[in-house]
Amino acid sequence: MKIKSIVHCIFITLILFQSLNAQVKVRSINSVPLEKRGLINNPVWSLDNKTVAFEFIENREKSMVMIYQVGSHERAKPLLKRKESSSTLFQTTGEISSRLPSWSTTDNNTLYFLYDQYRPRYIGKLDKMSFNDLPVNNDIVNKKYKNIIQPSGISEYYPISVDGMEYLFIKLKDSPRLILYTYSDEDIGYDDGKEISPIQSMVIPNLKIDSTEIIDSFCLFKNATKIIICKGVDKDKIFLLGKLDVAEIEAEYHIVPVRKSKDGVLQEPSFNPANDKMIAYLEMLGNKESEIFYHLLLQRLDTSGRLDTSGNYLLTTELYRNEDSKTSKPNSTSYVWHPNGNYIFFINTDAKRKIAYVDLSDLNNLKTSILKTDIEFAEQLAISPNGKYLAVMTKIASETDNTDALGQLFIVELKL
Repeated sequence: MKIKSIVHCIFITLILFQSLNAQVKVRSINSVPLEKRGLINNPVWSLDNKTVAFEFIENREKSMVMIYQVGSHERAKPLLKRKESSSTLFQTTGEISSRLPSWSTTDNNTLYFLYDQYRPRYIGKLDKMSFNDLPVNNDIVNKKYKNIIQPSGISEYYPISVDGMEYLFIKLKDSPRLILYTYSDEDIGYDDGKEISPIQSMVIPNLKIDSTEIIDSFCLFKNATKIIICKGVDKDKIFLLGKLDVAEIEAEYHIVPVRKSKDGVLQEPSFNPANDKMIAYLEMLGNKESEIFYHLLLQRLDTSGRLDTSGNYLLTTELYRNEDSKTSKPNSTSYVWHPNGNYIFFINTDAKRKIAYVDLSDLNNLKTSILKTDIEFAEQLAISPNGKYLAVMTKIASETDNTDALGQLFIVELKL
């Protein structure tokens, strides 16, 4: 009996030791095959974790959405066909620029994206997409912008499932103080004879954004039950936390008091995907004239509205973020939550811009580790819905011209 007890104790001790020293491991790394050299932006995963969509820009040409199937030996394919000019004198292409793809949250093969068919950054939708049929003719794209009477170009949008129905939450370039939403093809704009304006009943209510303020970014919790908004200008930016009920068109908010430096600028709040009472966010310090630093922090949400410093955690002072990516997408995707909520992956500011992660399983004993890969010069990250794959976009700029930068997309298979 004593021997059995000793063996049992040793076994329990080993398990505890392993759990305290658990690390994220890498099963495999594959580079997405591309036909040409160029820049890559905004990788996003399909609902079934099998397909990645991303932006591709060759030299100074227009951006195009590309599609890659995980595990495929085929090169990534353009979403839309290029139209050759019929002129014999000028052999040009009538390619329509496309960007900022986002997969449906209710269907594996439905993709939203912004394109310039009508005006820049108007939304389209491709239903029942098949990788084997790509690229497709532009005329089969669902012109979503027509169906919803889109008032102006989109700067940020998110499809999200609410009780099994898919809504779009949209921020417009010409209305930076509003967040609109639509289900199916509900109109978000109306034509008054001179211009198309937003419909106020399709605006998230009670935001109380002053005329001097803008909405910098926003993030929704699953089922759109909560929203967190970064609003304001520069060092006066704050976070608003809201409870939503889109069916009743109701919302109530309170300011989230978070720890920040005197001249720090708050950016990019995002919910823990497994816990709506916890957010991560960035604080920007410094300026472009000297040097900019980014801190990644964690905040437990206290509904009483009090700042509880015991619920705030500094995760790293060495987060890399490229401000240039904001021209394409408000969030730089320099950090991502694992779907289980126990890890945050981010890009480190070391000389090679390696991928790092923080283990959040014990907030009183936070551990930061470098993911063991040979990937260098990471630029953006995107994690699959099941947490199995990490898409890593890299960028190595030319010494003479940033438009000739070399971009690669890697699919990293993780083991937790």
